[in-house]
Amino acid sequence: MKILQMGEVSSSNLGDGVIADCLANMYKNIEPKAVLSTCDITIRPKSAFYSSDSRKKIQPLARIHHSIKKRSKIYTEIYIHIRAFKQIKKYRKYYSDLLHGVDIVLIGGGQLVADNGMDFPVKLFAFYLEATAKKVPFAFISVGVGSKWRFFSRLMFRKIAQSPLLLAVAVRDVQSKLNYISILGNKIAPNDISIVPDSAWNCPDTYGFDFVDKSFRGLGIGVISPEVVSRHSPDNYLAKDNSMIFWKKLIIDSVDAGYDISIFTNGDPIDQQFAEEVFNGLPDVYKINVNLVPKPMSPLELVKLIESFSLVVAARLHANIIAWSMKIPAIGLVWDNKVKAFYDEIGHSQLACNVDKIEELSILLKNLASTAKSNEDNLAELKLEIKRILRKVNAFKD
Repeated sequence: MKILQMGEVSSSNLGDGVIADCLANMYKNIEPKAVLSTCDITIRPKSAFYSSDSRKKIQPLARIHHSIKKRSKIYTEIYIHIRAFKQIKKYRKYYSDLLHGVDIVLIGGGQLVADNGMDFPVKLFAFYLEATAKKVPFAFISVGVGSKWRFFSRLMFRKIAQSPLLLAVAVRDVQSKLNYISILGNKIAPNDISIVPDSAWNCPDTYGFDFVDKSFRGLGIGVISPEVVSRHSPDNYLAKDNSMIFWKKLIIDSVDAGYDISIFTNGDPIDQQFAEEVFNGLPDVYKINVNLVPKPMSPLELVKLIESFSLVVAARLHANIIAWSMKIPAIGLVWDNKVKAFYDEIGHSQLACNVDKIEELSILLKNLASTAKSNEDNLAELKLEIKRILRKVNAFKD
């Protein structure tokens, strides 16, 4: 049995690598004899997240291009569409080689079913064309689904969603399910849409961590760059110039409350650069109680880092999921609806904090350790849901 697992497995945002590790671990527990390999949906090498800075140097002509894109929406849309359709052939060749001899493909984790500048729709469509040609069945496992879609992106994904080779559709929250149904319009999906939690819930089992009660006051603050936020939620408070004020106030208030602060990121170089700017902008008197954590270089390093905290306040979704999976209370900073959707799913919607209300955040943080206990029964149920959908997919071989 040869299984191919697809996702953003080599993303510099190491939360995606955690997803891949956890999903692979859970499937291998279900089918120990399976030969499982992974591939990055964007053709990044597996060594990509070990790089200290995965950003490419911008050439002079590219600078002009980016400058025009910022000023002209029409130019941007024309460029996006031309680039997208030119890439289909390239990605078909990539997937054609990967699908040789594969029995089932697991498309797992992250916000993969999203327009994203037509980037993911094109890659998934190229994969679908090759999977159809080779008659390779596939399944979506615990994916997030975006709400805003271009016309051609929607058309491409509708073809994928109606494929008879699609074994199962499992999305990670209620909002993703509603978005998935919305994409299909009046088309009837041939599969039931299940809600299955993110595979990163399996962190403790995947990486071999035991739960430890922590009495110290180590608070991890997970920073995200306004540049990243502006790509997805341009109107959000954290996408604006005054986001620096927010982060510095959060850190200063937390130090005043008696916490030892660690500023960390999920590994994205853009986030890490911003974290350094935040730290450097703090008054010297506060830097004594604040540690700027070096960029984690692998998914395991990210998990070890988060496991070392007693409390977490973070913007990146998977910093929150990893924390809760290890029974570390966390507050999610809502810059994207997926953060709120996660906290709704785990029954702690009060801990999804709107970042323009920092006074509320200070109150939540003060009571976090005593009021936000992880529900062990809920955690076990979440893991069972993921295993159930994997068993359904695995049953195809019989």
